[in-house]
Amino acid sequence: MACPILACTAMSGSDALPTPTPYQKHAELNQSVSLPPRPWTSSVIMSTNFARAVLAGITLLLLAVTAAPTVTDGNVSYVGKDEAGVESFLGIRYGLDTGGTNRFKKPIPFLYPAGTLVSAAAPGAACPLQTGNPTPSLIGIFGNVSEISEDCLTIRVDRPFKTDANASLPVMAYLYGGGYAIGQVYDTAYDPTGLVRETAAKGLPVIYVAINYRVGIFGFAASAALRGEDNLNVGLLDQHLGLRWVQDHIAAFGGDRDNVTILGEDVGWANVAFQMMAYGGQVKPTFKRAMLMSGPTPGGDEITRGITEKHVSELTAIVKCDSPTGDSVAELKCLRELPLDTLVGAAVKYSFAFDAVAGVGTFRPTAPSSFLPSSPFKLLQSGRFLKNIDLVVGWCEDDGTQFISSPINNASAFTSWVGTQFPTLSAENYKELLSLYPTSDFEDLPSEGVDKNYFRAARVLRDVHFACPSLLLTDAVKRYSPGSDIYLWALNLTVFRAGHAAYNRTFVGQDHFSDIPYVFNYVDRQPYASIAEQEDYDLASRMSGSWAAFARFGRPNPPSLFVEENTATNISLTPWTEAFSSKASGLALRIIGGPRDGMTTIPLLDQQKKNNSKALYNEQLAARYGDPSSERDSIADVYYDERRIYITANRALYKHMAEVQVDVNLHLYPRMVSNKLSGVILHGGLSLTSTSEYPAGPVLWLELDGGARTWGSGLVDGGNGESSLNRFSVVTTVRSEEKGRRILSALPPAHRDKVAVAIVPDITQPGAFDEALRSNAPLDHVIHTAAPYHFSITSPINDIVLPAVLGTANLLHAIPLHAPSVQRVILTSSSATILNPANHARVYDESVHGQTSWSEALNPQSCYRAAKIYAERLAFAFAAAHPSISLTTINPPLLFGPPPRHLPSLTHLNTSNRRVLDALRHYPQGATGPVIIFCDVRDAALAHVRALEVEGTDVKGKRFFAVAGYFSNERIEEVVRGWRTVRGEEGSREGEMEDGGGRERWGYGFDNSRSREVLGVRYRGLRACVEDTVKAMVPLMEA
Repeated sequence: MACPILACTAMSGSDALPTPTPYQKHAELNQSVSLPPRPWTSSVIMSTNFARAVLAGITLLLLAVTAAPTVTDGNVSYVGKDEAGVESFLGIRYGLDTGGTNRFKKPIPFLYPAGTLVSAAAPGAACPLQTGNPTPSLIGIFGNVSEISEDCLTIRVDRPFKTDANASLPVMAYLYGGGYAIGQVYDTAYDPTGLVRETAAKGLPVIYVAINYRVGIFGFAASAALRGEDNLNVGLLDQHLGLRWVQDHIAAFGGDRDNVTILGEDVGWANVAFQMMAYGGQVKPTFKRAMLMSGPTPGGDEITRGITEKHVSELTAIVKCDSPTGDSVAELKCLRELPLDTLVGAAVKYSFAFDAVAGVGTFRPTAPSSFLPSSPFKLLQSGRFLKNIDLVVGWCEDDGTQFISSPINNASAFTSWVGTQFPTLSAENYKELLSLYPTSDFEDLPSEGVDKNYFRAARVLRDVHFACPSLLLTDAVKRYSPGSDIYLWALNLTVFRAGHAAYNRTFVGQDHFSDIPYVFNYVDRQPYASIAEQEDYDLASRMSGSWAAFARFGRPNPPSLFVEENTATNISLTPWTEAFSSKASGLALRIIGGPRDGMTTIPLLDQQKKNNSKALYNEQLAARYGDPSSERDSIADVYYDERRIYITANRALYKHMAEVQVDVNLHLYPRMVSNKLSGVILHGGLSLTSTSEYPAGPVLWLELDGGARTWGSGLVDGGNGESSLNRFSVVTTVRSEEKGRRILSALPPAHRDKVAVAIVPDITQPGAFDEALRSNAPLDHVIHTAAPYHFSITSPINDIVLPAVLGTANLLHAIPLHAPSVQRVILTSSSATILNPANHARVYDESVHGQTSWSEALNPQSCYRAAKIYAERLAFAFAAAHPSISLTTINPPLLFGPPPRHLPSLTHLNTSNRRVLDALRHYPQGATGPVIIFCDVRDAALAHVRALEVEGTDVKGKRFFAVAGYFSNERIEEVVRGWRTVRGEEGSREGEMEDGGGRERWGYGFDNSRSREVLGVRYRGLRACVEDTVKAMVPLMEA
């Protein structure tokens, strides 16, 4: 890094940069704190950091009287520390001491003895490397190394304050870079505090894990003797063992072992890639997703031609361990017996002679080995890596500028430099490389005395070590693992720009390491705070949010968060399209920051030739990363077949919604496997009908019809002569086998053959419905009603928003892929998408669309409303993209009605019907609440069925406000008292205005004429609804 950052902070007087005000982020989420704009920005700024500073002070006071955070993992307990809203557990051992006879050997797992109380409040030692500043030429980037030890295999775990052990949060496991010469998890360069705290504040909490691993000769020594022992690449094996530790122990810290994302920058990029290639992909995965940030990537002959072995041999002679007879075993024994200080000192001195920055690349991974059975390029090209791993891959736009050490002032110097950098290039490829970087693509920078040929060289380095390896990796992954989602990015902003300008070095641009302060979200701390501007604070918030969102959802944006909301609240980077979402235009690339912030495209090679156009920023990336040995001339040929084109074309239409594809294990009952029923697939339980789980179907009988009568007298037979499902075969999804059995046993025998049950354990999982649709095709219609509603909310996002949004997205996404015969989709929405409690309309009907925000989604009191609005928006976006499918939404309010026949007990009663039960039991009831309109569940069910039966043009793209009338808790109690007085007396069987008064009495009116006239629904009044509900409950109470 060219600019000594600490020196930049020392400027004074008129040359000094203004000191930033406290952290200025998340306007909408923190509207109570307002700060004046900075001198150099006119934007109005809303801040959290004043409040955060106050809270931090309070936290310090509380530390004296509150216990330190403690985690119990089996028979072992860890006592950590909490600071600034983050609980940290440091120095947790995962491997034995690597000193003595264990030097250069594979790591051995460490297990704490039963009953151990581990003090995890202080950092562990760094693995052997240079002490003090590990990069003397890069002042202020890395912290000083004060302690090194070969007993260094430790892990740190950081989590949001007061994370519950059962939180099951996504895990981000960091594998640091540093050129395999420096790095440790306790370095301030990788301080995760801002990342963990701020993403939790957005409703995107993560568990951060970082794994200390051996670097330099201690982690990557290579020799004939080590090869014979199978002890090559032990630094990579350290990482692998650390990830195994995460699988075994992270649940105790509140993490989800099944949702681990590994990420790394610099050679951390390579670490992530190598973990994907471990053992040629023939190993149980320890992670689900991967984020690869601005290589460089050692590959090809860099790790196969014996560079590390040559360096080890030369260092062996320097420390006088070389054998006169070339006995590699004896030399290894000598190296293992050397004092730590002696070997570290000699290795550091030798490394700095090889590379002046920090000795980077002196000792690097070696292939072939048991861990890397071939070169990375060959492993990729042959598909020998883990599949179904979603990726975020990218680079800094000027990643190469730091690595040009010699002056390049003319074209001759450039061609000479190319020959030196790539001595093995054939004459033909040498000529081709020069043609890909014509002088006309670059300009001089006379104000700083920089020739255009310097920029040519820097761009070659960036492409060779950063951009092109990223594209080659995504190329191979998409070819062999088409189900993987891949997101590409290029960073076009750096917090170092003020320092670069102060030292007349703006030519280095958005240089290497520029991504780290943004991802770790610490531009508010020194030395960065003295040079950061508002756009840096905003980008740190958005970039860290996108990284956390990807760890959570497998996409870099929260589901259903629209561009304007995302931008206003600095949640994450949006838009961000999947890289392969459109064959026609090329590879989608997200430019992050700067004047070009947003989506752009890397044109495909054949398009460049056809249009005589160049790719991103006038760069020919598609041509540059093409494999010269391949016969293909188009990137598209690699990963597109007709099916894949169809998949990606559809996925692009979801825009900022959840995008999913990976299949899950879905089971059909054995007796139904061969019973491929065509007709309707029903999913879920109506939104107000399940207190603890979802789905709660089968839809139109179990939950929507309420189950007071049998299937035959309910929806299949039509009850009161009403339209029904008796002409359909039905596939209904449930969450568990037990619930499926209860449903089937409750059906009349005459109708059981028309019903199949499929188990979908978790509707939020990618591909949750794929097998249910595929296995039961052809299907004509889909009815989706699942969305939980209950009052036991611990996490609004987990408990309410995600099931509603992802459940809808997963089902809709699967339809065109696995059930293209589907003609109609009926979605149970809600009156919550119509009503506006903050400012009621005079009269509500289907034309009114409620608005929401991400902050409302984070509020337990309003998250249900936000979830339903987001899900409905998603559904209509889907319908717009698939005009052949008719979408209809039914929008009921609170639902009362007879409970399902299969209900095992009243403890499983849905939330809204508990009001009736409480009245029946004489329990005192409080205020009615904000919703004062209702519908009988049987009428809501009938509306769904009628939406399948009436003329398609009457219902396509329509919403139906399914409301019967007004209610109150007092009115329910009155009906129950009347039923007790005259048992069995029929109440009014119709009349939505039975409870009288209209808008004047209740505060707003409603118009349900569309549902009555188009669907023919004759709504039951409150008296009939409550009396029938009570009649069905009494036997359950007596049981």
